[in-house]
Amino acid sequence: MKDSDIPKKETKTPVLVCGLLATDIVFGVTSIPTSAVKYRAEKVALNCGGGGCYASVAINRLGGCSTLLARVGDDDFGKLVLTTLSAEGIDCTNVIVEPHIHTPLSSIAIDAAGERQILNYRDQTPTAYTDKLEFGATPSAVLVDARWVEGSISALEYAKLKNIPGIVDAEAPVSEDAMALATHIAFSRQGLSQFASTDSIADGLRMADKRFSGWVCVTDGENGTHFLSNAQIVSVHAPVVDAIDTLGAGDVWHGAFTLKLAHGADETRAVTFANAAAAIKCTRVGGGWSAPTLSEVTQLTGQSVTS
Repeated sequence: MKDSDIPKKETKTPVLVCGLLATDIVFGVTSIPTSAVKYRAEKVALNCGGGGCYASVAINRLGGCSTLLARVGDDDFGKLVLTTLSAEGIDCTNVIVEPHIHTPLSSIAIDAAGERQILNYRDQTPTAYTDKLEFGATPSAVLVDARWVEGSISALEYAKLKNIPGIVDAEAPVSEDAMALATHIAFSRQGLSQFASTDSIADGLRMADKRFSGWVCVTDGENGTHFLSNAQIVSVHAPVVDAIDTLGAGDVWHGAFTLKLAHGADETRAVTFANAAAAIKCTRVGGGWSAPTLSEVTQLTGQSVTS
């Protein structure tokens, strides 16, 4: 048999993700709770969640290979998180199990329209990252959500050292120390409003653009994603879908955006790809575990992850 006749092993692009890992208790409700009374859920699920989890799942589903830098407590929730992620094929070599913290826990209510309310507990105990990162393959990009600031700083410093994209998911509360190291900053609407003390997308983006050296955008749900080009706002529309579950959509967006940049795509193509991935996720229940496959996004956009 000739070498040319042997099927080539698929190469998956490695990405380092430093993000929150949590256990999610997800309640399906007719409407989001607003009063201090008892509410009855129609369904419930227990699973691994958090931005680091969902972004890593999305990266793997889209043809990448994610390695997590994160921390969990030495408790039953932490064991559930690590077992679940390892089964998904996510590299947890750099996940630290700490006996003095509790694994983050979220109670999430999702209504009939797919909107969600999240009540999250995460241990705020500062933990410096002093270990050496271990990789099976050298990452082509880094994504952080800055929930663990010290770990995120270490990950972004690694990206800067290796001259690869370093992306910050700038959800509130934002870390300016992390954003100062980033090549790309992707705000949520809430994160941008908190950072800039204004609800104006244009004013917020211009303020962030002046403050930081990285490329800046803001994700805006069904309204798409907005960024600056020559001081003008450019909007990349999101596909129109019937959303039934928005939980994890932002994290799927960040995973898809980061993977696309890791392949050398420009920001507009990366945003278009990420918008499509997040939109597909919203059409089915399951939080970030409903992240789409590469073939599904390609069918919707005509883009492969490497194009």
